Amino acid sequence: MEVTFGSRIKHAWNAFLNKDPTRNFRNIGIGYSYRPDRIRLSRGNERSIVTSVYNRIALDAAAISIQHVRLDENDRFLSVINSELNKCLTLESNIDQTGRAFVQDAVMSMMDEGCVALVPVDTTDDPEITGAYDINSLRTGKILEWYPQHIKIRVYNEQVGRKEDIELAKKAVAIVENPLYAVMNEPNSTMQRLVRKLNLLDAIDEQSGSGKLDLIIQLPYVIKTEARRQQALNRRQDIVDQLSDSKYGIAYTDGTERITQLNRPVENNLMKQIEYLTSMLYSQLGITQSILDGTADDKTMLNYYNRTIEPIVSAIVDEMKRKFLTKTARSQFQSILFFRDPFKLVPVSEISEIADKFTRNEIMTSNEIRQIIGLRPSDDPKADELRNKNLNQSAEDISDEEALDEESQQEGMTREEYDSAIEDLDDLDAQLDELEEELDVDEDLKHYASPYYDPVKAHEYYLKNRELKSRKSTAKLNEAGKNAAQYVKEQLTSERKGKVKTHKDQTDSQIESLRNRKKANVEAHKNAMQGKIDDLRELLKDMSKEEKASTKDRIYNLIGSLREDNKKERLRLQEDFKSSSNSLRSGHKEERTRLKEEYDEKYIQELDKIRSDSTFKRASKKKSSKSDTKSKLAKYMIKGGNSK
Repeated sequence: MEVTFGSRIKHAWNAFLNKDPTRNFRNIGIGYSYRPDRIRLSRGNERSIVTSVYNRIALDAAAISIQHVRLDENDRFLSVINSELNKCLTLESNIDQTGRAFVQDAVMSMMDEGCVALVPVDTTDDPEITGAYDINSLRTGKILEWYPQHIKIRVYNEQVGRKEDIELAKKAVAIVENPLYAVMNEPNSTMQRLVRKLNLLDAIDEQSGSGKLDLIIQLPYVIKTEARRQQALNRRQDIVDQLSDSKYGIAYTDGTERITQLNRPVENNLMKQIEYLTSMLYSQLGITQSILDGTADDKTMLNYYNRTIEPIVSAIVDEMKRKFLTKTARSQFQSILFFRDPFKLVPVSEISEIADKFTRNEIMTSNEIRQIIGLRPSDDPKADELRNKNLNQSAEDISDEEALDEESQQEGMTREEYDSAIEDLDDLDAQLDELEEELDVDEDLKHYASPYYDPVKAHEYYLKNRELKSRKSTAKLNEAGKNAAQYVKEQLTSERKGKVKTHKDQTDSQIESLRNRKKANVEAHKNAMQGKIDDLRELLKDMSKEEKASTKDRIYNLIGSLREDNKKERLRLQEDFKSSSNSLRSGHKEERTRLKEEYDEKYIQELDKIRSDSTFKRASKKKSSKSDTKSKLAKYMIKGGNSK
């Protein structure tokens, strides 16, 4: 709908004109001239060159994507979970930081302090009461004190605009220790020794550049009495006054006085020690000067990512997985993984070769390659297919694959039915968790999918197809023979498709009965489990705390057995879903292939009969041989020579 001028005037807004007249009188919190939640390095690290090393490692660690994902039964990545935790890790961790800025802040704090706390500030439920909660915001905190089950943390409170000290349970906070603690944070580690040497060098430089003259004045008399000492002090003060009051810093002395200047540079081996400690620190951290200035090759960067960045990111991910995902979530194949883009360090000159290998070996699709190099996805459906584009596909094969995909939608259990069954099992697990929480009222919760290209097999395939092509060829037939061959082919194709449809109808009836049987099994398991859970819930509701404590182990065993039954049913569903899919696909494909080969052979036999009939043969044209051509050319040359 077109926006009218009156509507624009009515809804227009300006940041300077549309202001609340009482805004200046509102209390919007404490104001600062700098960002109050920003990390402040300690122990003099902000005044040394180690800050640049910290910053480079934190930037590279933050460049690695961390996501909340779902795995399959073999612990392989399946899909990204659209949860609040994933939003904190990828989009917005809090009102002040993006997900990437939060990871950088966490790594910087971890390397500076040796240990950092990742605090869930906003959650949907109390983490100290239940583990079934969603995390809406995360912040980094400095650990001040350690207790047996709790820690005291200094974390920024965005509601009041300042850092506050709070006490939280260890089970609700991700506590990440620096994997390189022995190199960076130990009192006598290489990093701390380098920091002390650098601070000492700064102190010497500051003292040298302070502007003092450092003079010794030798007077023409012996200073032994108090009067001579007072006279010397007066003489020194006189020279100081002359220098301070003079515009150009000029003073005069007596001809008998002698002045010696001491502010010459003092030679020491401090710089050599700093260079030695710096090289040792680089080797222990797995970095080089070329990494810091951006001139490192791919092997150096790979070593740096494997020895330095990977341990740091793994420590963060493992701790978040341990604290932020419950036992139920892990049993549902939820996890937290990190992913590094391997193409960031690849030059443009090598992208084309890599793209060819990845698409030819069916590792990546064309649209995934286009996304890497910054192009929008193609609208062609073939751009999302994992297949080798260098191998030709006949139209009949393509139609067969499309028909097979349509038939795969009629498998023993559809994706929607499978997902619904899994959700029911997850709901049963959640109810079991509630029973455990109710029981523990006074305790804390504890190339190529096939082988690579083989030239020998490829040549055999070529010879086989060449023979088939020659047997199917109609080049030696006249027009009537080609029409007869085309008629025979259409009749055989129609008969083959009729048999395929008959086989498909038989398979569909078997699938329908199998599907009903699976639905009944899933519903029976669900009802049986729900009945047992309801009985346990009623039993716990009537128990006192003393009775719960005395029968806790027995009820725990019952809940554990129910959870194990639920897990077995989930695995059975997954295996059944996968096996039925594979069996149906292979069965349809084998039957289709068998019928195709059978009718191809029938067509070749009929074509041989047509070729044997002389009425369908094409008239041959007489062609001169090479020997006749050479003889005619020789005669022509001889005649030309005689006439000349």
